[in-house]
Amino acid sequence: MFAMGNIAKGQSCLNRGAAEWTNMDSCDAPTPIVYPNPASDILNFRFDDSLQGDIRVKIYDLMGTVSYHQKFSAVPQLISFQIGNLPSGLYFYEIKTNDAIIRDKFEKQ
Repeated sequence: MFAMGNIAKGQSCLNRGAAEWTNMDSCDAPTPIVYPNPASDILNFRFDDSLQGDIRVKIYDLMGTVSYHQKFSAVPQLISFQIGNLPSGLYFYEIKTNDAIIRDKFEKQ
């Protein structure tokens, strides 16, 4: 999935409901596919092959407490997080690439 359109650097671009892109020259960056949502044991992030460079993925709760934080020196096609130990509720994820910061939410059942 892709978001299309141009924005000024430092503004936000919204796509797919609550997903937000920041610090980008445009909204042409690929959108990761995050599934399942809601999730109970495993949360998957599937990335487009066009993403290059370092990537950081962070999962945090409503209070901003970071549950998971992982850095990759190359963008893998699939990242899976074991979230079975998290309490049920609403969580957020943040994905930082060389060109963008992508934020959205998911539900843990």
